[in-house]
Amino acid sequence: MKIYFSGARAGEKKLLSRVLNYAADSLLQPERISLSVAFLNEDEIRSLNMESRGVDKPTDVLSFQYLDYIRSGEKVDLSKREYIDVVTGLVDLGEVYICRSIARRQARTYGHSLKRETAFLALHGFLHLLGYDHDGEEDEREMFALQEKLLAALNLKRS
Repeated sequence: MKIYFSGARAGEKKLLSRVLNYAADSLLQPERISLSVAFLNEDEIRSLNMESRGVDKPTDVLSFQYLDYIRSGEKVDLSKREYIDVVTGLVDLGEVYICRSIARRQARTYGHSLKRETAFLALHGFLHLLGYDHDGEEDEREMFALQEKLLAALNLKRS
């Protein structure tokens, strides 16, 4: 999997590459996928949240899924040629935006490390790109249990 980073520090790139590649492998996703992960400040993510969701406040993570066919638990279908980038040969899943300052506050509030919180937010966004959601109680239980299982396997448990 190829991850394009914007505004990420070296340690964040290393951590998120490990977490997202582990998740992709665990979920049996093909190697020929890509996504973008960008870090925004509160004003930037607030503006994006307003523009995309009509919510005029900053948020911790936003994701924008490009694949309209994928549902939770499904593999990315590499036979759908219209989704393959002709230049890279990869299927671009979408974009994940993380607000570092909100992640920092949430880590303090939840009593765990910023590393764990950042990993959680990136993984949360990645799962949205793969069709997971938390609109209903059952979907929420499934998505959050999967997040915790994957993070625990990487020793990024809640404190």
